[in-house]
Amino acid sequence: MQAALDIANAGYDVALVERLPSIGGRMAQLSDTFPTLDCA
Repeated sequence: MQAALDIANAGYDVALVERLPSIGGRMAQLSDTFPTLDCA
């Protein structure tokens, strides 16, 4: 997603396609596993 943002900020059209109902993949689930984002 960061790459898509960088490309869009450079003036190019970007389209993100996700096969699941929400974007983010595993990163979106980390808040459930690590609600304080303290992984250590």
